[in-house]
Amino acid sequence: MMCCYRLAAQIKRREAGIWEHREENKRKDRMMAVMGLHNKESEGQHILKGNVKRIVSGLLSAATVLSAFLQPLGAYAAGPESAAYEAEYPALEKVKERLAADEIVVAEDYTVEIDSGFDVEHDLSGMEFLPDKVKITFYEAKDKAGKKFDIGKAGTYKAVYFVELASKNPSYHISRDIIVRQKTGGASVNGSQPREPAETGDGTADTQEEAGKDEEPELTAEEAIR
Repeated sequence: MMCCYRLAAQIKRREAGIWEHREENKRKDRMMAVMGLHNKESEGQHILKGNVKRIVSGLLSAATVLSAFLQPLGAYAAGPESAAYEAEYPALEKVKERLAADEIVVAEDYTVEIDSGFDVEHDLSGMEFLPDKVKITFYEAKDKAGKKFDIGKAGTYKAVYFVELASKNPSYHISRDIIVRQKTGGASVNGSQPREPAETGDGTADTQEEAGKDEEPELTAEEAIR
């Protein structure tokens, strides 16, 4: 009887050991699964970080390329008005061959004195044209710094005019320099100088005309008697 109890006890212990071994294996399997999941998460984070770096690098490269592309556009945008009127009113040289001789406006540089009251928008002095053939419209006058025409400030201003024709020939634009200079006593602004009096032999100043007026013709004896 005792042998049976002992045998039964051994069987129970053996079964218990087998069960514990199985449970231990299950725990190990679960741990391995958790560790594997953790490794996958770490690998995923590493891959994600690598992707983020590549994306940031790509964005920086794209920004560099875009900046290089926008620079010339910025330079072009600096003068949108000029580009606009160039399209509608090209330079005279570009359409000169398609114009008649009397449709060509000749514009010479013009010099005025400071505070002279010169009206840059309407005064077309120094320009040669036929009013029945062309219509001239002032557009702008600026110096090299881009400042607008100021009759009270000496300097050189580039004036631009639009020329529209009575015929169907193309319109165009012309330009000239308006030079504003300080007042100079008595000198003519656009080139001519006042006539200097001639100096006579005795050091007195006199013009030839005045000398001629002052000289009286000598009378002969017969004319005196008459």
